[in-house]
Amino acid sequence: MDSDDKGEGDIEIPTNLLVLDNDKPLLSLVDVVYSNILENLNVSNFFEDRAILAPTLKTSEEVNEFMLSLIPGDEE
Repeated sequence: MDSDDKGEGDIEIPTNLLVLDNDKPLLSLVDVVYSNILENLNVSNFFEDRAILAPTLKTSEEVNEFMLSLIPGDEE
């Protein structure tokens, strides 16, 4: 990674880590990271080695809200 004197730089992301579905990118990302989420909700360590990183708290909240919208049932 090259950086400038402000500490900013570009990071090259390998193509095998890119989500290329432009129609529903968040759904595609969730499908890659949490494949078969509905079938594995009761597996105790399903979320243990998986994470979606976000650049801002706002984006993180949007991802969390989307994830919760996929899980069936009533909110408590």
